[in-house]
Amino acid sequence: MTEANQPGRERVALVTGSAKRMGKAIVEMLAAEGVQVIVHYRSSLEEAEAVVARVIQNGGNAYALQADLTQAQQAEQLVGEVIRRSGRLDILINNVGNYLWKSIESTTLEEWESMLQGTVNLTYYMCRVALPQMKKQGWGRVINLGDARADHLQAWPECTPYMIGKTGVLLLTKSLAASYGAYGVTINCIAPGVMNNSIDLSEHPLEEIPAGRYGKYADILHAIRFLIQEEAAYVNGANLKVDGGWMP
Repeated sequence: MTEANQPGRERVALVTGSAKRMGKAIVEMLAAEGVQVIVHYRSSLEEAEAVVARVIQNGGNAYALQADLTQAQQAEQLVGEVIRRSGRLDILINNVGNYLWKSIESTTLEEWESMLQGTVNLTYYMCRVALPQMKKQGWGRVINLGDARADHLQAWPECTPYMIGKTGVLLLTKSLAASYGAYGVTINCIAPGVMNNSIDLSEHPLEEIPAGRYGKYADILHAIRFLIQEEAAYVNGANLKVDGGWMP
């Protein structure tokens, strides 16, 4: 029995970008499952502290840490601080990311670079420092938040750099899964479709969604809850679309 699977051991999860929106919902779900959660934020200190306070008020265990994850050194420092304070890292949810809906001809160089930094680069920065710890423990779960369109190699003229970044996240997920699967570590991608609070919701009429509704946080949370379980140990390198059939 590996150390991570000993009865009664509290698992430790780091959720990036978890002071608001979906990240906040993920933290609250994990805490309710008895997981110690680290709320990561870049600039939303007050919101992060409020999330921590709510988790603790509900009987959970949480603390907040700040980092700009587009900087590789800060990603390394963040994971190092988690291990120093909690002694381990069992679950990493790479939720943080940015989005740009803008024609490719009007996208600036700075916006292009920002999209790649805020998707595939920061996901790589986090994985490269978290996975050796999980390998050492003999158990780990990494879930990268992708996009349901990422495996469709076609033109995306209104969000080209973002989609290049998310396609990179998918390829990175599969490559890391092949490298770490022998060590009790799984790396999977959850690919949301059009969410009911998506920034570009107006660009996607409901008629596009076979399920007849937009996605909710609960849909993503159910998928995460499944992938972190011991019963999902044989699911590795998967791209789990949670999109109501939008992008088959």
